[in-house]
Amino acid sequence: MGRSFGTTVVLLAVRASGVSNVSPRGLKWFVRGRSMSAAATTVSPRYSEKTKVLPRSEEACVVVVGKDAVASVAGVTGVVEGSRVLAESANQVREHPISILCASEDADEGVVEALRDATSYEVAPGPEAAAEIRRIEALARRPGLGQAIRKSEVRLDFGDDTFFLSLTYEDLSLATPETLREFAKEVDMLEIRADLLECVQASALAGGGDAAAAARDVCGSVVRQVGALRAAMRAAGCGDMPLLFTARSKNQCGALADSPEAVYALAAVGLRAGVEWLDVEANWPALDKHGFVEWASSRYPGTRLLGSQHVVDADHDVGPKTAVRLLHACALGGRADAVKLVVAARDERDSIAVRSAASEADLDDAPCVAICLGDAGRLSRVLNRVMTPVTHRLLGGAAAPGQLDAKTLMALRRQLFVSRKVFGVASPALAKAHAAAFDRVGLPHVVQEVVDPNDEAFGGAALEPTRDWADLVVSDKAAAVGAVDTIVLADDQSRRSPKTRRGDNALAPALERALGARRLPPTAIVFGADSRAYAPVYALSNLVPTVLVDPGLYRDDDDHRPRLGIPRSRDDDPPEGPFLAVVAGDLDASGADLVARADLVVDARLDPRAPPLPATATATAGLLDATAVLLELADEQQRLWTSRRPPRVVMAEAILLDAATIQCDAH
Repeated sequence: MGRSFGTTVVLLAVRASGVSNVSPRGLKWFVRGRSMSAAATTVSPRYSEKTKVLPRSEEACVVVVGKDAVASVAGVTGVVEGSRVLAESANQVREHPISILCASEDADEGVVEALRDATSYEVAPGPEAAAEIRRIEALARRPGLGQAIRKSEVRLDFGDDTFFLSLTYEDLSLATPETLREFAKEVDMLEIRADLLECVQASALAGGGDAAAAARDVCGSVVRQVGALRAAMRAAGCGDMPLLFTARSKNQCGALADSPEAVYALAAVGLRAGVEWLDVEANWPALDKHGFVEWASSRYPGTRLLGSQHVVDADHDVGPKTAVRLLHACALGGRADAVKLVVAARDERDSIAVRSAASEADLDDAPCVAICLGDAGRLSRVLNRVMTPVTHRLLGGAAAPGQLDAKTLMALRRQLFVSRKVFGVASPALAKAHAAAFDRVGLPHVVQEVVDPNDEAFGGAALEPTRDWADLVVSDKAAAVGAVDTIVLADDQSRRSPKTRRGDNALAPALERALGARRLPPTAIVFGADSRAYAPVYALSNLVPTVLVDPGLYRDDDDHRPRLGIPRSRDDDPPEGPFLAVVAGDLDASGADLVARADLVVDARLDPRAPPLPATATATAGLLDATAVLLELADEQQRLWTSRRPPRVVMAEAILLDAATIQCDAH
């Protein structure tokens, strides 16, 4: 039934089912039971021959109300006017896989409330509305990648030496791009402490009362503030940094009323805003907790769940067995993607105990944040390697007792257990990006042009694409692409055995990520007659129906050519209609003419010093230039080397600075 937020789902279910005069608690469980079975199955919209007002199921259905909202989504496909939805197709909107509301602030409250009942997500109107719609659309589709990809993405978010910062603003619009850019240079995720927002503090969510009504009242304000924060993050260059939405109750060190209704109603507003991560308090009765988790997992499967619990009474002794039990409760019955336990510490031994519990608990590979509060608990923050909460000098103070900043924690870790590695990177632009990334994370690694792979400190290398891999264990992806461009130390290497070096390919997934979010023409042409073109051909074969190549590609590599389905030559089969051009090598005259006619051009030569592409191409077509491709390549190589999501802000700054230096030298 209803796709609305929190316990307000009750209202829609009552109207639709004809049930009335039921106690709130009994009604909640009735609705939960009815809605779960409906939510478990994705239903394509049903159209009447008379109206057909909805977009196809593979597109987002964007419902707009108000002039500002209509103007904000100009150029967005799948838009439906709100009044028409209410008159003709509210039920179909509820059943649509991805339904997003965009409502002007001055729109009729009754209309907006009815449309919230019919939609799953909500964005604020404004210049960033279209970007937010695309982001939510990608978020909602993320579960289709499969459980293995989900776990891989979670491990990247919660990789070694990752940190998150709590934003304790009373209004999220106070966060400026300049401040966020500084935050992004030290942390990997931002936490929205929704319970501390002024609009929430002034509502019954904090003081006690009707949580469902209070959540409806603050929903619009919270969505607008999240939208303002996202806009500032994009302006700061960290728009892809994930957000963690937290609704914290008073007995868990927060400000909300101590009731599951208040906590979960506000948490569901965060789901509606399309956050990447949601904190789920695990201290509530099982019926409340698991009912909410089932609803959230079914309706918003793209959002990751962080099960959390705080035991902050210093008189409450949390021994190892109790800590393990609490961690299992945080696992949310196996639904949590990651878990977080915070306990009070009486002395440093508690830090060792809580970290031992984290190691002993069987959490089905879910990353575990386990720390202690206070000065006595600081050791636990040093030992906790994944997504440690930190403070920042620009916040003016720690959000919790014992918090340290990321740089201080990494300095301590370097003294204890983080060793220096040497990475070989021949490309000057890539070398600067990797050096900036290691420096930002606080790793003591060194990047240099030439390295000895037999050196004890060898950590990896970035290569020109090559098929010379005799001394490497080649990954399945690199073998399928036909070229190695990155060397990674295998996970099973140890100091007592020779280092096992794995040859991998980073450019292919980098291009897939860079191009996958775009609407691509049905045909792509890859220009280049050597191994530099292999990764673009492989990536595009996963993205578009038809890939054409230079006549000379694979001429001396018959063993590899069939793996790619024998791409046709552009000379034998010239493109008809719109097409994408990927330049991975030198262009002849006919190639330059084709590039000039392309609808989208990708410069995959990986060299900002390369001769410029035909001016007509970059002037009339969309362009993904060499700096953008280099950033995606550096990002993928960092993932392979560090098993964590890289700090893109500093990497992008390094690559752009290198490109600017080249331009200055040229003049």
